[in-house]
Amino acid sequence: HFFFPRNLSTGVVFSVIGVIGEGVVLPCYVVADNIPEIFSVQWIFNEQSQKIPVSTYDGKTQKEKQDEKYQGRTEFFHSEFGAGNMSLLLKNIRSSDKGSYTCVVSFNDEYHDNTYVFSLAKGGVPSISMRSYMKQSIGLTCHADGWFPKPEVIWLDGQGQVRKEQSSTKVMMMPSGLYRPDAYSSLVPTENFEVISPRNVFGVVGLDIVLPCNVSSTKPLYDIEVQWKKITDGHIEDVYIWRNTVDKPGQKYMGRTELPKDGLASGNVSLTLKNVLPADEGMYSCIVNSKDWSADTTTMLSIVGKGLGRVQPMCHSLSHGWFPKPTVEWVVQNKQMLSPDTEIHQDSKKLFNVLSRVTVTGQEVEEVTCQIQNYLAQAEKTTVRLSRWTGCSEEWEGSFLA
Repeated sequence: HFFFPRNLSTGVVFSVIGVIGEGVVLPCYVVADNIPEIFSVQWIFNEQSQKIPVSTYDGKTQKEKQDEKYQGRTEFFHSEFGAGNMSLLLKNIRSSDKGSYTCVVSFNDEYHDNTYVFSLAKGGVPSISMRSYMKQSIGLTCHADGWFPKPEVIWLDGQGQVRKEQSSTKVMMMPSGLYRPDAYSSLVPTENFEVISPRNVFGVVGLDIVLPCNVSSTKPLYDIEVQWKKITDGHIEDVYIWRNTVDKPGQKYMGRTELPKDGLASGNVSLTLKNVLPADEGMYSCIVNSKDWSADTTTMLSIVGKGLGRVQPMCHSLSHGWFPKPTVEWVVQNKQMLSPDTEIHQDSKKLFNVLSRVTVTGQEVEEVTCQIQNYLAQAEKTTVRLSRWTGCSEEWEGSFLA
């Protein structure tokens, strides 16, 4: 006697599932005391109107014969015939291969058969994109290619539970026989909030600056994550991350970043950036993530420098530590502009140092003013009185702040 598949009696319909484009084994096993060398195996595809001989093995000639539809796509396990393995390997599965198959084995003037229902399965990885954004909901689309059989789309939350919002799904059959699902859903999160910050903030080299960022929410926030990032010419670098009571400064910002200790309770996630450097100038993004909501905002940090300067005899002006690059003007008491010889150099810290000289002529000139400024702040200036015999008669020391 023999069974199809192993240890199962004949007359029972078995199911096999395959994936389009891959291979599958249609199982068929014979259990007998002795299997003669001369036997035949035939696999038949049962269409509604006809039966197609998929692949046949003739023990007399030891040759295989395949139907044109399956040419080059089937293979027996010849080395396992003696053990009763009459299974068929079907390669490069197509959508048209789905259906009912019968395995027929005959020897010693007897034959037995068994039928299998062959089902297909295939599906591309779905992709989700945002279709629309409103204050209280987010419109999402889900798309995938190459599915078989016809799929259904289910929207799940972060815990794997089915979401309750209404959704619509359209499934199209492509010329290849595969299905393309497109689904849309308007998701209403269990919590939502806004993140607010000013567009521009000004910092001074060497001082601390607060980058404001506040969370506006109607409910208390739990299990949130705060990220601060700097965006420079398309490059994004981590400045500070706060997650589960643990903070992680970016590599370039070790020891220079801090969030308010009690700020999270009130929604204040502003970042204090200590000892500001010229290189800190740029766009900063404040990102707040919760269990199923996320919001962000950006702030532009502009850096200005603190210049220390003095006007020396012979009407020289020296000033150090400016940022951005300043301009220098010399003016006499009647508002007449002088033509100075000015040198401005940038040091290794990207701060600008100024050396400016001017020659004052005319006995009527009593005062001369050196004015240094940059485009981000009001001008800072100092005035000295001139002596008829010695030129610049006094020295001034102070600071310029822009």
